[in-house]
Amino acid sequence: MKHLFTGLMAFFLMGAGSADAQKTFTREELLSGRTPRGFYENLPRISEWQNDDRLILNTKPHPDSSSRELVMDVKTGQLSPLIRTMVMPEPNVLVYSKKNDLFWRKGNEEKRLTNDEAEEKNPTLSPDKSKVAFTKDNNLYCIDLSTLKTIQLTNDGTQTILNGFATWVYWEEIFGRATRYRAFWWSPDNQTIAYMHFDENKIPMFPLYAADGSHGSIEETRYPKAGDPNPAVKLGFVKYDGGTTTWVDFGEETSHQLGWPKWTPAGDQLYVQWQNRGQDTLQMYAVNPKNGQKTKVYEETQKTWIDLSEADSRIEFLNDGKDMLIQSDKTGWNHLYLYSADGKLKSTITSGKY
Repeated sequence: MKHLFTGLMAFFLMGAGSADAQKTFTREELLSGRTPRGFYENLPRISEWQNDDRLILNTKPHPDSSSRELVMDVKTGQLSPLIRTMVMPEPNVLVYSKKNDLFWRKGNEEKRLTNDEAEEKNPTLSPDKSKVAFTKDNNLYCIDLSTLKTIQLTNDGTQTILNGFATWVYWEEIFGRATRYRAFWWSPDNQTIAYMHFDENKIPMFPLYAADGSHGSIEETRYPKAGDPNPAVKLGFVKYDGGTTTWVDFGEETSHQLGWPKWTPAGDQLYVQWQNRGQDTLQMYAVNPKNGQKTKVYEETQKTWIDLSEADSRIEFLNDGKDMLIQSDKTGWNHLYLYSADGKLKSTITSGKY
């Protein structure tokens, strides 16, 4: 980590140049409506790791310039141009929605998967692209693409009972708008789907004015104000071909909220973030999808509140899931910590007031 930090800092300084650290701009440049050349240096973006010692940086020195890729040796900080070998890609496999129905496409081949009035939402392929899961009428479904058989995985969906489809609070405050309300996650072995079950029955309605049309309209959504109950949430596991859901016992469903989960590389456990209603305590549990048994592997408490961040930014598994990298701002600064998968702190990777 020290070598990586030093190498990146050297790259930033190389791009800016100490001699040009202070630069004068003309009045015409500043009033042109365009960013003056040399006004700032874009930070490189880490695209991917080639191996344990080399990573690929995507750089764009100026908004008007084209991007380029460099390889960095993280032990020495040495940079070299990236040379890619042309490989013919496999035809893309896509499942997409068209006129509220789902279609499958591989290359130029297209098949219709559904044909009904209800809207299928958030079609998500399994990791091996052999199956697709989606929600419809607040129930969770799966289609085996080899047989085109549709399997309904849940049956209790209503306007206030949601399976695999997030409530407004979770979409807005926890999962993020880019998820489009999706609240289910495929296991790496393509056999199991983890999903959240929400109960909104106790949440009051809140009126929203929509300005569409000549006169607008009033919409209602279930929105908990301060002191109102949160949506009750449960986490469960179901096989792609149906069967009984295995639930995880997190106690009283309205006294907490669940954050982004993340499967281990082997798919034998799902790591789940749990937070109290006061949002000052964060716990992480390793959950067995076969029986729902959970084991606490991490906890932190802060005086103010803890951001229930996306799992990919909170935790990263290493050494085939034997270790985990956790990101936390519990010291007042955001830093990285190395833990074993069972929650034992092995080392503090970064520290300091930055």
